[in-house]
Amino acid sequence: MHKIHSGFTKRLNSLDALRGLAVLLMVEQHLGIWLWKQYYRLYDHPFMLCFNGLGGFAAPAFITLAGLGCAFLQYRHTDTDRILVVRGLLLIGFGYLLNIVIPSWFSYGSWYVLHLIGFSILLTPILRRLPTATIIILCIVILIATVCIQNGLDTPLKISNRRMATVDLAGGVFRLILAEGHFPLFPWLAFFLAGILSGRWLIQGTARNIIRLAAALLGIGMLLTSCNLLGLSFAVQEPLMRACRFLPRIYPALTPVVLLLMSLALFSIAVITALESRRSFKNANPLVCLGRSSLTILFVHTVLFRQVSRYLDFWRVFSLGETLAIMCGVLVLFALLAVVWNRYGYRYGAEWAMRKIAG
Repeated sequence: MHKIHSGFTKRLNSLDALRGLAVLLMVEQHLGIWLWKQYYRLYDHPFMLCFNGLGGFAAPAFITLAGLGCAFLQYRHTDTDRILVVRGLLLIGFGYLLNIVIPSWFSYGSWYVLHLIGFSILLTPILRRLPTATIIILCIVILIATVCIQNGLDTPLKISNRRMATVDLAGGVFRLILAEGHFPLFPWLAFFLAGILSGRWLIQGTARNIIRLAAALLGIGMLLTSCNLLGLSFAVQEPLMRACRFLPRIYPALTPVVLLLMSLALFSIAVITALESRRSFKNANPLVCLGRSSLTILFVHTVLFRQVSRYLDFWRVFSLGETLAIMCGVLVLFALLAVVWNRYGYRYGAEWAMRKIAG
């Protein structure tokens, strides 16, 4: 039996701060695309390209942190499995609610990050009982299966939002859930599993394992990418091309970018939790407050800037300077409101409702 590190069985402000950073990156990426009238020239503007690219870290961080949180949950509650099932169902419900209220982005069958996290949490009563070695093997199987499934479906190397919302192709909704939605189970479930591993290692006081796994993932990703860049036949042709080709996008996510993003998420967890003992993050820290209201902010900013913007004619009408100014203003406003909301326990927000219902 591993010794339990009691300091990590409570809610960690450092992890909420990392989630808060992911919130900022998510909002800035979305607003940059949804407000800027020249979004289609993104690749002609190095600054906006890099700035927008930072937002690609948000979803991997959210998913990995969700798995980590589930690993902690069993040490905070006695009825862990019931809470996990209810929270998973609620998140899936929130996901489908998002599908309904943002028809310009999603269809009824869309499979977004909330659906993925909710479904992953539903699996956690089983996953949390598996040995660490088994979870690592599952991660490997998921990554291998992802390549096989994408090959079998002939998934394009670049998927449009319209394709990720269509249910008219063979397999319908299940095609989106498994491989071609925004965040399909293959490969994104592997991030959740990595989060469970991170939580176990933090609780056991073996956080160095997180760094070891992150370094291994990064090294494997670099090796696979190098094989492709060197033009080795197995790495540039199917069936292994998707396992070796690095493309800086997540729709769909090929193996090298999956390994890179997973390693970044794990490195970030290792670094930021190391600051926990120094009490670097107070309850009223803006990042912590943003992290604790992340689900509410997801709903507010997507409904307002993705759907309502079309009705009020501020969808992709702003210059670059105006877009950046609005973006900064929105981020500051969200941070200030989150800090104030912290004083009232985030009452009536989505997270508050989940706690009231699920425990």
